[in-house]
Amino acid sequence: MAVGNIQHQISMNIHKFPLISIFFICIISINSYISIGFTQTVNFYYDRGVEKLKNKQYDDAIKDFTYITEKNSDYYEAFHDRGIAYLALQKTELALKDFTSAIKANNNYYSAYLHRADIYIKLKKNKLAIKDYEQIIKIKPDYCKAYEKRGELYFNAENFEQALNDFTKAIELNTINAEIFYFRAIIYHREKQYQPAINDLTQAIKLKPDYADAYYQRGFSYYNLQQYKKAIPDFNKAVEMNIINKEIYFYRANAYFEEKKYAPAIKDYSLLITKYRSKDTDVYFKRGISYNNTNQYKLAVKDFNKVLIYDRNHFASYYNRAEAYSKLGKAKEILAMKDFSKAIELKSDCPEAYFKRGFYYFETKKYDLAMKDFSKAIKYNKSAEIYYFRGACYYEMKKKKEACADLKKASDMGHKTAKKNYGWMCY
Repeated sequence: MAVGNIQHQISMNIHKFPLISIFFICIISINSYISIGFTQTVNFYYDRGVEKLKNKQYDDAIKDFTYITEKNSDYYEAFHDRGIAYLALQKTELALKDFTSAIKANNNYYSAYLHRADIYIKLKKNKLAIKDYEQIIKIKPDYCKAYEKRGELYFNAENFEQALNDFTKAIELNTINAEIFYFRAIIYHREKQYQPAINDLTQAIKLKPDYADAYYQRGFSYYNLQQYKKAIPDFNKAVEMNIINKEIYFYRANAYFEEKKYAPAIKDYSLLITKYRSKDTDVYFKRGISYNNTNQYKLAVKDFNKVLIYDRNHFASYYNRAEAYSKLGKAKEILAMKDFSKAIELKSDCPEAYFKRGFYYFETKKYDLAMKDFSKAIKYNKSAEIYYFRGACYYEMKKKKEACADLKKASDMGHKTAKKNYGWMCY
């Protein structure tokens, strides 16, 4: 018979059986009192346990929570908070059991899923962690942290498509976690979407001004967009923050080189050679060019020599070594001529090499050879300068008609000296 029916029966018959009625009423009252008293006792232990947890009295907090779980296996908050206390004491397995018990008692308790997922990550059980984050998202679709954490797991597993979706969702939910912007930028960078990467890295730096990796990656993104002027300050900032490796010096050196800042480029290239023992021919070659552009021609020759040890057919090194020799005076003219000839042999369509060799033939009054080289140069580059010198060459060879034709072309193309000389040479 239901309790309600019993009470009704008692009330109907109280006048018939007063003693029995009083007995039943007392029993019901006692049961209610015991139930209320137990609840009050459990809540007392829970509140006291929470206070101890806050005060980092973990062992004492565990005792209070244990008392509750032994009395009531559905008290999910007690399992959860005891799990936190176990975590603080680095008792990971016990913590894992408690968070699982909390979930069994209440399968919508997202905080237990969150802590359990963290433990799974520590135990390298990432698939289980992902499942917990999925459950959290079902319970709280706008819970930013779950998207952040799951996105990182996807990222580390190189599941970049899923990671990108989670990072984007976290950003839409106004995350203030700089690393989320950083990770998404790395994905954009992999896809060669450098401008979106720069935008995310800039946001990461705003949120975390000392984020060295973000400066480095943004510098690299600028570098890939050939925005070298912007790349250099970011590389500098990263180096200041102690990101020091072969890669960053290489890209910063190249950025300096492209911006024609040859002195700092030389420093970085030299560091790559001395500290990192680089044998990269590109490093020696670009340092050689930088030496040429800072009038350090002997050092330039040494670097081009080094390149040619590794690559005997490096056309540009022959050409630029010839340039360096030409700046070292007449004693090196023969070497310069040999190098220009070798450059032409390796690259027969190089107008600069023909022009340079033709110029030296012109200087040594070998006009026939000079004219041939200038003609070859014009075949690949119809420039006013080359027409002018070929015209001058024809003039010295007493071929006035050809000389005036070339001077006219050079003059028409805006060559000032040709325009000046054309007047008295051809009239």
